[in-house]
Amino acid sequence: MNWENETIENIIGGKSSDNISLLKLFLTDYSKKFNKTSLNASCWNCIRDYHKEWINSIKEMENTCKYRLYKKFEGISLGFGSSVCVNNANITDELAQELIKNRGTHLFASLPTQEETIVEPTTDAPQLKKQRRKKQQ
Repeated sequence: MNWENETIENIIGGKSSDNISLLKLFLTDYSKKFNKTSLNASCWNCIRDYHKEWINSIKEMENTCKYRLYKKFEGISLGFGSSVCVNNANITDELAQELIKNRGTHLFASLPTQEETIVEPTTDAPQLKKQRRKKQQ
């Protein structure tokens, strides 16, 4: 069943064509997909969170970006004062590069290999001077 198209209210109170509770079917599918054994069927907020996790997993599968944020950094703003929030469902290479520039690479659980990374050359970087060793006499 396409749970991402169902509302929370319909999942909680609805029935399938076989007169089986949609909540029971949803929790069964959810527990199989996320390998969870203990679910709280009586908590509306928990069911909403399960549904949100289901939708996010579908969106992540559709996203082809090689960058992946750690779970604790999902929903992080692009930069200080920015209204753009980035998560694994909406991340793009451009947004990831901006996040790295503004906040660093420690946010990412997965980065593309060096060959795949698009790095724009900069000309304003200072040149390092090589120091010469003094000859011993």
